[in-house]
This record gives sequence, structure tokens and C-alpha cells, in this order.
Amino acid sequence: MPTLGEVVALVHRWYPPETADDWDAVGLAAGDPGADVRRILLAVDPALPTAREAAEWNADLLLTHHPLFLRGVHGVAETSPKGRTLATLTRARCGLLTAHTNADHGSPGVSDALARALGLRDVRPVDASGPPLDKLVVFHPLQRDQLEEVLEIELGQVQQRVLETAKGQFLFRVTPAGRDFLLKEGTDQRYGARHLKRAIERYVVYPLANLLATEQVHLGDLVRIDWDGIHKDLTFVREGEGALVQTEEETAAKAAAVDAKDGKTVDAPAEAVSETKKPRVALPATAPAAAPQASRKKPERS
Repeated sequence: MPTLGEVVALVHRWYPPETADDWDAVGLAAGDPGADVRRILLAVDPALPTAREAAEWNADLLLTHHPLFLRGVHGVAETSPKGRTLATLTRARCGLLTAHTNADHGSPGVSDALARALGLRDVRPVDASGPPLDKLVVFHPLQRDQLEEVLEIELGQVQQRVLETAKGQFLFRVTPAGRDFLLKEGTDQRYGARHLKRAIERYVVYPLANLLATEQVHLGDLVRIDWDGIHKDLTFVREGEGALVQTEEETAAKAAAVDAKDGKTVDAPAEAVSETKKPRVALPATAPAAAPQASRKKPERS
């Protein structure tokens, strides 16, 4: 009858421990090398249910692929899952042996068996020399100023889309309170700014599209987007009308405004500044447009 030490030596001949990766922990984890081995239970993970099964089956050795202690431990009290697993095996006088990456590298071994199952031919080990083929990326949570930069970029892209439309060229600006709302809705510590574009589409793009479709925003308007703390929603207020974006006709007229006079060129006359209008709130798309008020006539003097 083989002893535990002899079984360990046999497994190590098949899968030498020195072929395991540097970070791995293989070999005998628990048990007396001089104890007799009659029954061996094979498993992938040394979990507590597996340890209980080995104890109930009166196994003398639990041979697993994954190790129980991959990192250093400071205790094996039964207050932890690993401690309870080890205690279950110890009371049943069942040893624990691990063959992990050394079994992966073996031939025949785990990788070799997978290759045969997949029907691969001309199988040979992958040369680990040369530059690594993988890359480890660590994502750090974005800070407030970084989130604001992302928001500025996303709003700039929306503004560019508006300016590229055929008949709906207008400008908009988002107040600091409005920006705080968009950052709150579109960012968090776990996912960063991943959902910011979705929040901008929902709270900015769709309302602007409705205002444009109902002709509440016109060419050259300036729309202010602000947060209404009372109604808990964004408001869209038209601050300026028709003086922000030039049409093609206006641009051509300016280009032809330089005339020859006495053999000299003169500059085009300065544009007249239109009277400043009071800001008007852009109505929601579902609200009817306000009827224009009739102007009052001044009484004629006799």
C-alpha cells in the first residue's frame, strides 16, 4: 500500500513542481507523508463541500487542481472558509495535494488534454520569451475636474451637431447648476463617465430637438439651459434671437460690401446693433404657442 509521500513523489514526476509559475502554490498542503493512502478523491477546487465529501467517503487524499492557500496566511482558524476546509480534512486524516500550473504545463496534462479535445494537431508549448502579449490596465476613479472636462467635450460635440444642421443652427450654453445635474445623472465612482453621453441625450439633445421641431428655437438663437431647483428639472430659456449665426446670404453681402471710391476701397459700414430683447422661455414641445398680442394705437390728437 503506497504512502502519502510516495503518491506525492509520483504526481511530482508527472508534473514537476519547478515547472509551475512563480506565483503558484503547488505540492502537499496538508497530511502526514508516512500515512497510508487507500482512496484518493479528485476535484478542481478544495472547497468546504468537497472536503466534507472526502471525509464522508473516507478518502486518504484529496487531489485538487486549484490550491487552497495561494497567498500567505497568518492563521487557519475555523472562523474562515479556508480554515474550516483544512480542519475538516485534518479531522478526517485526509491529506491535500495540489497540481496546478505544473499540471497545465505537463504533457500529458491539462492543456494537452484540452488540445486533444478540441482536435488540435501538431501541438507544442508556447514560447514565453519575448515581449508579453497581454496588457494589464488599471482604471482609477475620475476626479471632479476630469469629469467636467469629459462633460465639456460631450457638450461641444452636441453643439457641433446642432451647427451642422441645415435649418436649425443655434447656440446653447449650460449653466454651472445644469452641469452639476448632468454630472450627477451621468457619472458615478464605479463607472466614471460611461453613462454621461446617455444623460446628455436624454436631458439636453431630446428637449432641444423638440423645441426645434415645434419652431420654438430659430436660426441664430442662444438658448440657456439651467437647473430649476423648485421643479427639479432643466429649463430652456432663449436669451438671444437671430444674431448669433450668419446665413449664407449675409456672408455674401459682407463680402460684396467693399466698393471702389475714387480709386480706393472703403470698408463696409458697421452693422446696426439690434435692440436687445428680453429673454423668453422656450415652451415645451407639447405646449401651444402663445398668441401674439395686438399692438395698441396711440390716441390721435385733435
